[in-house]
Amino acid sequence: PHPKIPRNRLVFFSFSVYDTYRKSRNGAGFTPPPRKEATPMRGMRNIRRKTSYDKAREILMQADYGILSTTCGDGLPYGIPLCFALSGNSIYFHCATEGQKLDNLVHDSRVCLTAVLHAENRPARLTMTYESAMAFGTARIVYAEDERHAALRLLCAKYSPDMSEEALAAYFKKHIANTTVVRMEVEYISGKSNRPGK
Repeated sequence: PHPKIPRNRLVFFSFSVYDTYRKSRNGAGFTPPPRKEATPMRGMRNIRRKTSYDKAREILMQADYGILSTTCGDGLPYGIPLCFALSGNSIYFHCATEGQKLDNLVHDSRVCLTAVLHAENRPARLTMTYESAMAFGTARIVYAEDERHAALRLLCAKYSPDMSEEALAAYFKKHIANTTVVRMEVEYISGKSNRPGK
């Protein structure tokens, strides 16, 4: 092990963590590589796989979960699976009142949500069939109580459609104070599919 890194510390080989190490541990003689200039995001390379906007929304509506990608304060990428619900140009999800995800949103509100449907391995063809969608935008905590309740009801309607009103009210009463609701304002949606005949 490196003489200046404790044995119980997990080290990721990325510029951001190296930079943190240099600042916090005074790594002698260590100079991180220069940051590259930001470049615009590319469009989809294989345009034949691109779905329509409506199809991309349909994938997001039907997906059981998505992967939310955010950025940590030190620049390290962070992706986490979560349940979500799409309504208009907003995507809602909920979480605890503190955690890495919320820390990241304070640092940088830009996010990306990725969802996949109908993924199936086709070993004889060395490929996968799938439908996927990506939503890009910004995410912020919802503080208005009426919107918080509406978002949670939207999530419950998607994941627990048979729950009675009484059970729902009891659940809200018990848990809503310790629940954070986040709204992602969608700015761009892109869909991709590899399902012959679909």
